[in-house]
Amino acid sequence: MTVTNSKYNWIASLLIAISILIAYSNHYHNTFHFDDSHTVQNNSYIRDIKNIPLFFQDASTFSTLPTNQSYRPIVSTTLAIDFWVGDSLDPFWFQVSATIWHIALCILIYFLFVKLNTFTIDKSKQKLIALFATLIFAVHPAGAETVNYIIQRGDLQSAFFVVLAMILYLYSEKSRKYYLYLLIAFIGCLAKITTIMFIPILLIYIFLFEKNNSLLDFFKYRKLKTIIPISILTLLVGALIYLFIRKMEPETWVSGGTSKYLYLITQPYVIALYTISFFVPIHLSADTDLLVFESILNAKAIFGLLFLMTLVFVMFWSSTKQNLKGITFGIAWYLLCLLPTSSIIPFSEVMNDHRVFLPYIGLCIAVIHTLYFLFENAKKYFVSVKDYEKSIITFFVVVILSFTYGTYQRNKVWLSDESLWFDVVNKSPNNGRGQMNYGLTQMAKGNYDEAERRFLKGLQFIPNYSYLHVNLGVLYSSTNRVQLAEKHFLKGLEFAGNNPNPCFFYGRFLFRQNRLLESESYLKKAIQISSGYIEARHFLMDVYYKQNKTKELKELFTSTLVLNQQDMKALYYSNLVYSGKSQTELLQENVVRTPTYEGFIDLSLQYYQSNNFIKSIEAAEQALKINPKSSKALNNIGAAYGAMMVWEKQIEYCSKALEIEPNFEVAKNNVVWAKQQIEIIKHKKK
Repeated sequence: MTVTNSKYNWIASLLIAISILIAYSNHYHNTFHFDDSHTVQNNSYIRDIKNIPLFFQDASTFSTLPTNQSYRPIVSTTLAIDFWVGDSLDPFWFQVSATIWHIALCILIYFLFVKLNTFTIDKSKQKLIALFATLIFAVHPAGAETVNYIIQRGDLQSAFFVVLAMILYLYSEKSRKYYLYLLIAFIGCLAKITTIMFIPILLIYIFLFEKNNSLLDFFKYRKLKTIIPISILTLLVGALIYLFIRKMEPETWVSGGTSKYLYLITQPYVIALYTISFFVPIHLSADTDLLVFESILNAKAIFGLLFLMTLVFVMFWSSTKQNLKGITFGIAWYLLCLLPTSSIIPFSEVMNDHRVFLPYIGLCIAVIHTLYFLFENAKKYFVSVKDYEKSIITFFVVVILSFTYGTYQRNKVWLSDESLWFDVVNKSPNNGRGQMNYGLTQMAKGNYDEAERRFLKGLQFIPNYSYLHVNLGVLYSSTNRVQLAEKHFLKGLEFAGNNPNPCFFYGRFLFRQNRLLESESYLKKAIQISSGYIEARHFLMDVYYKQNKTKELKELFTSTLVLNQQDMKALYYSNLVYSGKSQTELLQENVVRTPTYEGFIDLSLQYYQSNNFIKSIEAAEQALKINPKSSKALNNIGAAYGAMMVWEKQIEYCSKALEIEPNFEVAKNNVVWAKQQIEIIKHKKK
């Protein structure tokens, strides 16, 4: 039975989808990480699908950090849709979305590879080789960062639109006639500006394959003039797109790097590492500790230059051989797509795994054509054609299965912040930011000693890092070392620049110290820097409410509801102000209507603050019915008994809280206080 072209394509597409679903079957509950905090979790704009038109008008909607406010409305739009579908910040829906984008991209890549193979590969093997190459890319472990790291879907979407534009050019005469592929490239740039590299990729394709030239012919005007008309048009469009994107980005955006020269001399070595990782992806890291080289005479810098020169030589040499032009095109794609992150714009990180996502498509093309050439030349050493074909299929199946397993394992690293940063500090122990982020995961678990050790170790490498000082402030605040906490918060502010986070965390610290006027000042500053900073808005509402600043509270919750009509905190204060009911009454109504654990905990705290200790205990007991392992509820009961001077009960319930959460500082303090009161009573009786 023969398989028709159409049926073969359907089977290939299905195999690609199944392979991706298997490789990424364990990633759907992987959580948010790092830059997701300011672009997704704390970004109020993506919480309302009605803000989609705003994404295309205002780049500040992309992130709460002014320095990170790139113009990527397509990314923000898909994030808002994911939030709308899941009606929450549940990472599941964001991960499902990333998987769908990846499947769609890889199916397009298959058709791209099929077309490219027609120039250099035997007709009977073109689709099979295209399928193998696509599967290698689809399940490559280096791609796991782009698929798992939610905000890095910009690279995924950029690759999608680059390949889609190529597909339209290669397969659609109407697209060529009306230049629809340039429209697709423009749309892709709204996801990430790296999509603009489609234009030089297209010109290389036309020059190599359609005009049947070698790269050496670039230096011959007679050959070069054949692509001048299309070059002028596409480069002009590319320049206009670039200027438009740059105009839409606020002046606050910065790349984060320092010396252009030092960054540039480091990048050839980075390209060598990227290339090695394609073949042996065992040292992948979410945040390496590689720093810029201080001199061009550095041994690694020299190795990198020699490697890059060799790659460029192979690219030019292979372009002179008709049957090796696939290698030329693949290397050209690879190097062109690395150019935006490996040239004179210095980024704060020297290298990142997600930066190779689009370039690896080109490297796949180069490698698969190289392997085909080698296998064809080795054909004579096989006893029969059947043995030859079995060997090729076995080789590719082993590679694809190995990569699938590697991706599955890499997904486990991206499961949580703890697993991710543990992997980083093991592979990159001199990475101060990695040490800090791993320390954060320990602080979240209440493992304060380990968190402090990691923070202080990180401080050795990055002593002027604002976030690190802020996190030390949070740590010392949590362990009641208030003076030390304030010292580091102020240090964090000193190095903050135009960053709202230190303002927010210091404002939150001041709020908890009941220094409300100071807290108000810093929280307002955080919002002035980033109007979409939702946590700062929520805490400022609390500050206004505690100070009885009704006018300011109304203005704040009204403007917050403009950003997100479903914001629960803003709706709560709106009801509080306009209903005339007390905070306690509203909390009572909420738990009657929707009896949740969080609702009963809030109500218990409100009763406690109103000196209604019996009701506080009753509300906490209701919370315990929903969550029997709640250290907060147990501590609330103990604190209420303590307020009524029933010290034994306070010790009993706060001790139970400590059994669940041994580092619960408030519960520890409550136990110590109760024991002191018992001793005082005993002393008085004597």
